[in-house]
Amino acid sequence: MNRNKQQLALKQIGTYFVKAGKAYTYKEYTGLGPQPVPGFMIKRLFKTYDNMITELKKTSYWAELNKPKAAPKPKAKPVPKMAKAKPAVKPAVKKGAIDE
Repeated sequence: MNRNKQQLALKQIGTYFVKAGKAYTYKEYTGLGPQPVPGFMIKRLFKTYDNMITELKKTSYWAELNKPKAAPKPKAKPVPKMAKAKPAVKPAVKKGAIDE
């Protein structure tokens, strides 16, 4: 029966750590707000927090937690803007002049 409770506690703590993105120390974990498994219950089930971490390392949650993060994709270099073409110079035509 105790092993079933340990497995349930590991599942809850493992998902909590994966969502948080890191494994907390005992002091950090107990200092947090609401926890999935209270600190005193961890000590009752596993005797010490370190024993719980040792058991957690055997699960897939630990592998997912320590999975290397994907490198960010390099940003494409911006294309330089082309200068606007200047309008062609029109020949000066005087009013009243007749084209020949």
